[in-house]
Amino acid sequence: MAMMAGAPRSSLGRPLAAAEPPRAPCLQVAIDDPASASSLAQALASDPAADTAQRVAAADCLAHAQLSLGRGEAALASARQLLQLIQQHPELPGPLAQRARLSGFGVLAASGQPAIAEQGDVDIYLQALAGHDLPLQILALSHAGDLIGGVLRDPPTAVSYLDPASRLAQAAGIPETPLLYPQLQAAIDQNDAHRARQWLASLRRQEPHGLGGGAGLRLDTAEARIDLSQQLPLVALPLLQKVLPQQEAIQDRFGQRSTLLAMGLAELYQDHLADARRHTLQSLELAEEAHANAIPALHQLLDIAFKAQDQASIDRYGERLIQLGSRSERQHWKQSVQQMVARLGPPHRMAVQLAAYGSETPMPPPPDHRPSSWLAWLGLGMGCGGIGLALYQQRHYRQRLRISSVDPLCQVLTRGAASLQIDRRIAQTSASSPDQGSLVLMLVDVDHFKQINDRYGHVAGDAVLAEIAARLKRSCRDQDIIGRWGGEEFLIASYCRDISTATSLAGRICEAMAMTPVSTDLGHRIPVTVSIGAAWWPFVPAAVHSGHWQEALLPADAALYAVKRSGRHGWALIRGTMKAEGHTLVQLLQDPELQWFQGRLDIHCQRPLRWSPAPTAVG
Repeated sequence: MAMMAGAPRSSLGRPLAAAEPPRAPCLQVAIDDPASASSLAQALASDPAADTAQRVAAADCLAHAQLSLGRGEAALASARQLLQLIQQHPELPGPLAQRARLSGFGVLAASGQPAIAEQGDVDIYLQALAGHDLPLQILALSHAGDLIGGVLRDPPTAVSYLDPASRLAQAAGIPETPLLYPQLQAAIDQNDAHRARQWLASLRRQEPHGLGGGAGLRLDTAEARIDLSQQLPLVALPLLQKVLPQQEAIQDRFGQRSTLLAMGLAELYQDHLADARRHTLQSLELAEEAHANAIPALHQLLDIAFKAQDQASIDRYGERLIQLGSRSERQHWKQSVQQMVARLGPPHRMAVQLAAYGSETPMPPPPDHRPSSWLAWLGLGMGCGGIGLALYQQRHYRQRLRISSVDPLCQVLTRGAASLQIDRRIAQTSASSPDQGSLVLMLVDVDHFKQINDRYGHVAGDAVLAEIAARLKRSCRDQDIIGRWGGEEFLIASYCRDISTATSLAGRICEAMAMTPVSTDLGHRIPVTVSIGAAWWPFVPAAVHSGHWQEALLPADAALYAVKRSGRHGWALIRGTMKAEGHTLVQLLQDPELQWFQGRLDIHCQRPLRWSPAPTAVG
């Protein structure tokens, strides 16, 4: 692989010519060939003829090379060395120093140390604002938006800054490249496949020479993630299988981490559980080695464990998720975002700057081609692990968002869109209707669906799923949220004032499914039933804000599989009591019958349940 145009490998350690940009060549290599980039940077840093600017460039390059190699400790050490070097040399030109500082902050945030970046990104933005340095202002906002959305898990707030920054850059004629990847990430997270593909196309046009290297491979993974957001695993998996060996060859472990996670999801969609677990575990190992966010891989492993009825793995990954996603940790993220927003000022502040350029454009289209440096590519990995969702509120894109948020087969919300709707409903209810009742989450799974596919064919199976969804919509209230959670499983989120409201809804759904067989175009009449597992959130009533609502899917899933083991075609609802305070979900679910007997769990069901795993498969 070519390392630098016109420069033989033996000259990689030479001082850069005065007219040559000191950072871009090595940073390009940091993605295309991080091991060689590490050697290049170390040679440049130790060269006695290198000046301060070149040593800063070397430290910057080394930090990003270590990040691509997945070496968390080394990346952190190099980033700290970069920031210390800048601090020791105040004579460095301001633009060079500030851009290098932003780069160092980005490595710290991507390696599990975002605290310094939280303050530093905003400091540089405010200095750029005061100094009327618009390019630096845009760059700082791109870093801040990436940090808020990808690390601190608040994509809506991130988008509220990235969008006006994009308008401002377009109005001023400034390259928008630093903003492109955070915007692509937000579009993927919000299930806006149409817009995500537009951002992706814009990124591919930015650097034609990079499409065959590490940056192009990371974009291929992003494309596959867009396919997965549309539940197209058969399209995504071949692309990911092509990307992974190429990333392994160049030792881009940062990119591999995202690719492996996406491969695991594609295989989970297809019920290839052994492969899904193997690839997701590899992604988790790379994340832990890099000190990066492990929560997406743990969530996926938990989904795989439930699908495989692997109780030991359910306990192990569930406990780790609860520890990593604790209330105190989420509260810390929320406070960090609030502090950053308070210092950044309201996003509409940029409207004043827009007016100076005579722009009143409400929302720009994806940007046209503009030349850019390889610095932009370094943003490609910063949000790769994030599972947060964002909402575009611009009127022009509402129809597109509605289309991409609806499952094309079942005509209910997709998994991502349903999650977003539940997040919004919780926020609205907490603010305006605290007495509306408790949130009940119901997982509805079609019984013996594999047998239906095997006997009648996949076309008939699709017809069954579409009719199941239609009956769900007729059985639920208008305010209930219905989403296709994956394969033959649906999620219903409903606010219920009491037990009887929830049990009535579950019973109504079961009755609606079993009452009439599903008729297909080929003349088949297919009898169908469903099993339902439900749980309250907050799971323990005394804990008003006991974690994220998705944690309640653990007991809901446990209840669902208890119904499956006990004959299917039924429902079970479970929640904690006041006595459960202080116990983890994993502890409570290890022996639900015992916990019920001891008064820590409240369980309602149609028939006695068998909670212990059965030796046969459950479907």
